[in-house]
Amino acid sequence: MEVKVTTPDTIAGDVVELHPGDVLELGAGIYRKAVTFAQVRGVPGRPVRIRAQPGAVFDAGLAMPDRLQVGPTDAGFEVIERTRAAVRVLDPATEFPGVYKLSDQGQLRFVGCQHVIVEGLLFRNCSPTAIALLECHHMEFRGIGIEGGAYGFQARGTGTAQLRIEGCTWTQDTTRKLLWESLAWADVHGNWGESAGNGWRCFDGSFFNANEIAGGVEIVGCTIQHAFNGVHLFNRGGRPDLSVGVRVHDCTFSHIKDNPIEAEDAVWNWWIHDNVFHNCHKWLSLELKKVGWVYIFRNCAWADSRPGPKGDANASGAVFKFFKKDDKPEMSEAPIYVFNNSWALRSTIVQEGFVRGLHHVNNAIRFYGPSDGKPAPIYWPWTPFFGRRDVAEPDTPLPPADFTRCWDVFDIRFVGDVINHPHYPRGLRAMGYAVRAGAGADPMFVAPTTGDLSLDRGSPCIAKARKLRLRMRAGADVTLPAGINVGWDQGSKKPFDGLKARAPSVPPLA
Repeated sequence: MEVKVTTPDTIAGDVVELHPGDVLELGAGIYRKAVTFAQVRGVPGRPVRIRAQPGAVFDAGLAMPDRLQVGPTDAGFEVIERTRAAVRVLDPATEFPGVYKLSDQGQLRFVGCQHVIVEGLLFRNCSPTAIALLECHHMEFRGIGIEGGAYGFQARGTGTAQLRIEGCTWTQDTTRKLLWESLAWADVHGNWGESAGNGWRCFDGSFFNANEIAGGVEIVGCTIQHAFNGVHLFNRGGRPDLSVGVRVHDCTFSHIKDNPIEAEDAVWNWWIHDNVFHNCHKWLSLELKKVGWVYIFRNCAWADSRPGPKGDANASGAVFKFFKKDDKPEMSEAPIYVFNNSWALRSTIVQEGFVRGLHHVNNAIRFYGPSDGKPAPIYWPWTPFFGRRDVAEPDTPLPPADFTRCWDVFDIRFVGDVINHPHYPRGLRAMGYAVRAGAGADPMFVAPTTGDLSLDRGSPCIAKARKLRLRMRAGADVTLPAGINVGWDQGSKKPFDGLKARAPSVPPLA
C-alpha cells in the first residue's frame, strides 16, 4: 500500500498511478479543474481509497443564482447562461428542456473504475455535476458534502452497479429560499413555453440521478435539502436487468421542490424505508410501466410550509405521482407495498392517473386542519383525499373523478389505515373507491406540525395493524403479524427487523 498526497497542481498526473490498496490524499487547496479517474481498479479486500485532508475543496467557480434578478456581475449569471445555451440546442418536437444532456460533465469523473472508496470530499459551485460515474462498479462514497450544482451524483452505463452512498449531504440552493419560496415549479421544470425563463432549469437535477444502470444501489444516512429532486433513476427500455435492487433508507429529504424518490419506467426490488420527508412536493413518483417487489415502509412525512410564490399552480403536491390516464402501466410482477408509514398531510394522497399493484396497508395519516399552522396556515381546508385541486380553487368540497376507481382491474388496495379525513372511509366508498376496513380517526401524533409523528397515549393506531403478507423476489414470503401499531411508531418493538434483513444491500468495501 502506498499513500500519495496530491495537490491541485499534481492531481491530474497522480490519478493515473493508483493501484490496489493505494491511498490518494487530497492536500489542502482549491481544486478548480475537473479530474477524471479512468480505469482505477482496486480488488476485493484491497480497494483504492481517495480521501481529503482538511481544507481540500473542489470548486469550479460556477455558483448557482441566489436571487431572482441576476445580472452579468452577479453570482449565478454564468450558470444561467450555460443553462440557456444547453436548452437552445434541444429539439422542442422530441426533447424536454433541461440540462440533463450535460449531466456527465462531473467535476470528478470515474470511468471504468471498480473497488474504489471516496471519502470526505467537499464540492462547491460545481455545475452541472459534482461526481459522475460511467461503467463503474463496487464504488463507495462516504461523507461527501456538496453545495450547488444540478446533480450531486450522476451514474450511467449498464455495467454500473454496487454503489454505496453513505452519510453524504447536498444543499442545492444555499440561500434556502430562492428555489423553495420564490421560483414557480414550472420555471424549473415546465414544458416548452411554460416557464418564465430557461435559465432556472439549472436547478432541474437530482442528488442521485441514474440512466440505465444495472442497480445494486444503497443510499443510507444522507441529507438532501433545498433541492429539486432526490433519488431519480431511469430505465427507458424497461429492461428487467436494470434498476434492480435499489435501497434508500435512514435519509432526510427537506424542502424538495419536486420528488424525493422518483422511479421511472421500470424497477424491481426497491426498498424505501425509515426516511423523513419534510416539506416535499410529491414524495413518491412511481410512473412505472413495469414494476415488481417494491417496499415502502416506516417513512415519516410532514410539512410546515408551502412551496413557490403565491398562486403557483404546482404547489399543492401529493403523496404519490402515477401515470396519467392515457398512459397505463403494463405489468406488476409483485405489488408495490406501502405500509406502516406515518404521514402528516397538507395535500392529497393521489391527484390523478393509474398504478398497478398498489397495496396501501396500515398507514397512519393525519390531514392538517384549520387549527394547524397558525398564524400561517399550512393547509387547504380539507384537501381531497383523491383528486386535484388547484390553489385557485381552494374551497372545492369534493375531489373530481380523476384517480382511477378500477381498483380490481389494477389490483389497488387501501386496507387498515387510520386516517382523519372527513371523507374516509364512507365518503370514498360512496364515490366508488373500494376502500377496505380502516378507521376514520385522528392517529394522534404527538406533534404533527413540528415533525414528531410518535403516537400519543390513546391513539387508535396502537395494536390495530392488520396482518400483512409480503411477497419476496426470492425466498419465502414475509408476514407481519396483526396487532402491531398502525404507522411508523412501534414503541420498543421491532417487528420489521426480519423484513429488513431481506432487503438488498451494498456492504461497505472495507
